[in-house]
Amino acid sequence: MSKFRRFGRLLAATTVSATIVVGAPVAFAQEDHIVDFSVTNITDFHGHLSSQETDAPDANSEMGAAKLKALIEYVNQDQEYIMTTSGDNVGGSAFVSAIADDEPTLDVLNILGVDVSAVGNHEFDRGYDDLLGRIVEKSDYPLLGANVTLNGEPMLDASYVQEIDGVKVGFVGTVTTLTKNKVAPSAVEGVEFSDPVEATNKEADRLKESGEADVVVALMHEDAQQYAAGFNNNVDILFGGDSHQRSQGIIERDGAQPLHWAQGHEYGKVLQDADISFNKDTGEIESVEITQYDRSMPEVEALAPDADVAARVAAAEAQAEELGARVIGQMDRATFRGQDEGAGS
Repeated sequence: MSKFRRFGRLLAATTVSATIVVGAPVAFAQEDHIVDFSVTNITDFHGHLSSQETDAPDANSEMGAAKLKALIEYVNQDQEYIMTTSGDNVGGSAFVSAIADDEPTLDVLNILGVDVSAVGNHEFDRGYDDLLGRIVEKSDYPLLGANVTLNGEPMLDASYVQEIDGVKVGFVGTVTTLTKNKVAPSAVEGVEFSDPVEATNKEADRLKESGEADVVVALMHEDAQQYAAGFNNNVDILFGGDSHQRSQGIIERDGAQPLHWAQGHEYGKVLQDADISFNKDTGEIESVEITQYDRSMPEVEALAPDADVAARVAAAEAQAEELGARVIGQMDRATFRGQDEGAGS
């Protein structure tokens, strides 16, 4: 349920209570079993901390981490929410983050309040030891990989459950099977990546059938549009990634809630927010609305950047300027891409 509809519900309830006082407690009691909350998502952030300063922002403009934090709070005002990502938080990063080994981005993601993330292929760039050590240790949230094994054993948690007002929300994270082809073989020696849809369906079945989760959200580091049709009825919402595309849709399913899916482009350009209304009496989702926000929207551009995130980004920018100015070597002549003029032909 969007924040505008939530406001409408509150306004209507206020009107009823003001005009029919006796009926007000009953009206409010009828709403006690309805829980409204949000799951918010970004994907393929890749350490893009800084904003793109432009006089004419558009849907492809990078809003920067500080405005992203302000937007997360804006779209979730007056409601409970869970902040998620679909992987590639670090690795293949913008210079401001890469020059400092992505330490600034790991800090910023914590400040953004990320609650859970799928692991992306770029988290394996320096090998699984670096992922399980440095990246996991510096992340104040779990990184999930239901389809990842190391020497035949699960390498990461398959799922994570967070409760909001009695509603148990389960998250299943997976990464593309192409990870093995996207990083150095030595980085993933002994690591296997199984089918992400099959792994998600299996874990979603377990979560729902065991009663561990009332709602299941798939965080998949793979293109959502390409794979959405393969998810079973126990997966309620899908947030994709990896392909750096922006898309969303709904798949109707016989005898079950439709699957709502979306993918939020790249580099923090899009924040997507799923407003969910859950009926605790029936144990069913009543509605899901996914909205994608970008910098071209006037209300987004008007937001003041978050001060804490802005300070961390400014520090990262200053550090990047200093590190980037260091001389690491010298060459006695220029080299050219494609051919070396000094070598002859």
